[in-house]
Amino acid sequence: MCKGKPKEIPIPPLAASNVGDVLPLIYENKVVPMEKRHIYDQFYTPSLQKSEFSASPIVLFLGQYSVGKTSMIKYIVGKEYPGSMIGPEPTTDCFTVVFYSDNPHEEMGASLLSNPKLPFKSLEQFGGAFENRLRGAAVDAPVLRHMTLIDTPGILAGDKQVKSRNYDFSKIIRFLADKVDLIICVFDTTKLDMSDEFKEVLKSLNGNDEKVKIVLNKADCVSPSELVRVRGALMWGLSKIIDTPEVPKVFIGSFTEEMKNPNVMSVFKADYFELFNELESTPNRTLARKVNDVIKRAKRVRLHGHIMTELMKLKGASGGINPPKNTLRPEIVRTAFATVQRNLGVTDHDMPNVNDFIEKGSHTQAKLWKKIDPKELAKLDEFITKDIPQIVSLLPHDDKNSDSVKEAFGRLREIVESAGGSPKKSEDKSKSKSIQNSADKKSKNSKPREDKSKSKSKEKKKNNNKSEKSKKSEKSKKEGDKSKKEGDKSKKEGDKSKKEGDKSKKEGDKSEKSEKKEDKSS
Repeated sequence: MCKGKPKEIPIPPLAASNVGDVLPLIYENKVVPMEKRHIYDQFYTPSLQKSEFSASPIVLFLGQYSVGKTSMIKYIVGKEYPGSMIGPEPTTDCFTVVFYSDNPHEEMGASLLSNPKLPFKSLEQFGGAFENRLRGAAVDAPVLRHMTLIDTPGILAGDKQVKSRNYDFSKIIRFLADKVDLIICVFDTTKLDMSDEFKEVLKSLNGNDEKVKIVLNKADCVSPSELVRVRGALMWGLSKIIDTPEVPKVFIGSFTEEMKNPNVMSVFKADYFELFNELESTPNRTLARKVNDVIKRAKRVRLHGHIMTELMKLKGASGGINPPKNTLRPEIVRTAFATVQRNLGVTDHDMPNVNDFIEKGSHTQAKLWKKIDPKELAKLDEFITKDIPQIVSLLPHDDKNSDSVKEAFGRLREIVESAGGSPKKSEDKSKSKSIQNSADKKSKNSKPREDKSKSKSKEKKKNNNKSEKSKKSEKSKKEGDKSKKEGDKSKKEGDKSKKEGDKSKKEGDKSEKSEKKEDKSS
């Protein structure tokens, strides 16, 4: 009994309200069949899961060891997350997915990959060695309601680290770069040297250039003049690695609560705010980003199908062995690539890497190689030329962020506005205000009591004044009486003196008369 083709899923009419629900259905019906026919997952990545369409936007943090990736995530989240370690030595040795949960906890790699709410099931292809280095950190932080953050191990120089990992770091980063919404590459102002592995990681981001943001961290550790030179050196170094006409913008700042020079925030306020805007608007752009990624994937699937068909037409491709070494001789592959590129009008930038194709193809079975099915190709072309333009026209173009997103990033803006690096200032201010209000209230309540006391004091003072006046009056009266008595006494003494004077006068007159009498007699 032969297997029938899988039934197509019924697709409801497209509308602005159901784009997010209809997109995965159209993808399943028109893109996945050709992916499976041409074993696309063995060359690139597995088919997209439904959870990847409905998941929150994801921000990936990359950088060499101790450049401040974990500190920056802690700064954005507003608190430490389970298992986070910060120090000058290499501290993060795992891929840590920081996501929202009411119940903060750590989650091991196996359970994280099988969690239906998270879009990480496709990472199972990287095996147990990677699974052991993957864990989740659930945190009840407001910002994580709107996005998921991924912290990556710091990249060291030397082959020893690369060999001891037991998984292909660059390959995983390339895989994640296709899935995430934003990639933040963090650099340290004090060490700009890039290891060979980190250069490979940066090169693997090609094709996702619009997602990449460069952050020059620890700006408080160097002087302003040194900072200008460091920024120039970084941009020059990146221009040789990142294959784009223009180097991405470099955001300067210091993303930690304890800074040597808090003035960095006020000097580079525009950089802080622009980066916060990028993060804050990510939830609004996530649907458009998913549509864009599906378009890129559909075009790669069509290109891959044509390359495989062209290789099977060439000499030595008809039979084949396992692995198909004849089919994948470098000269044959290059010829097939050139023919397909010319026929489809594809640019060099959009063509897959020849060596990667040969390496992946050598591990496939020749019997699984198939030529293009015209019906499947017609459906894929219909998806690219008809469905996608309709979906794009229905995408919401409202750039306004929800109140909850604004609130989540409002805390970060307040820290920068205060230019102190820590929200403690605003807390102290509100505490001081509270104390002042309490004091005012206390003062207000005690006012009637004070007024009453004041009134009593006034009355007492009045009475005292009255009493003093009365005493003074009595004293004055007594003194007046005394003066009167003394005056009377003086008068009496004066009268007495007058009487004595009169008496003396009489005696003098009497004596004078007596003398006259004696003279007359003689």
